[in-house]
Amino acid sequence: MTLCIAWLHARDAAELIAHWATPEDHAHATGRRPEKANETLAARAVLRCMVSRATGGDAWHIQTDPNGKPLLRSNGTMPAPSISLSHSNGVVAAAIGPPGMALGVDIERHKLRDFNALAAYAFGPTERAQVAAEGAAAFYRIWTAREARAKAIGSGFKAVLDEGDRVGPGISARRWLWENFHFQHSFPTDGYSLTVASNTTLPSPIEILAHSTLLKVSAARCSGER
Repeated sequence: MTLCIAWLHARDAAELIAHWATPEDHAHATGRRPEKANETLAARAVLRCMVSRATGGDAWHIQTDPNGKPLLRSNGTMPAPSISLSHSNGVVAAAIGPPGMALGVDIERHKLRDFNALAAYAFGPTERAQVAAEGAAAFYRIWTAREARAKAIGSGFKAVLDEGDRVGPGISARRWLWENFHFQHSFPTDGYSLTVASNTTLPSPIEILAHSTLLKVSAARCSGER
């Protein structure tokens, strides 16, 4: 199994949600604002589709650890793939990798903010200097990388705001290595940044599943094919 990522607009996920979202997923989304509930269901539906494609099975439960990190559990003996989920302002992302991989993905919509003030509150000194020099471009590379790393190690959101340098000077590049973590940043669609982080070397290129591929997997499932 290799690392694979998928992203899509939540507004386009109705068919995937209908095919893949379980009662467990709907219960998880209960109580959220409608748009956030839809994003949650979309992200989980995309993930379930990816897991089925990778493992050939559907009997997986999505659980969370005390820090909110999602984990896969199965009633069988197959090792669970590593997973990560993210959603931001109408766009969702999911990642799946080999069992045992520390894996995190984060997607963020670009907004007008006081980037220097936010960096001063959350980032390390080297990262703050990069934001001061480059503005929004550096801020979103660093923010998504910090979130992806925090998700990968399961430390929770507090690690995103710890005021220590966490993603290194290579952040100005598309792919970089820092403190035994590998990162890749991209712009999946206009106005959004996405970064994936892992403790193992990232494949080049990373497989990115298109919406059409996810729908084909759904169609095969509904027809009983594999």
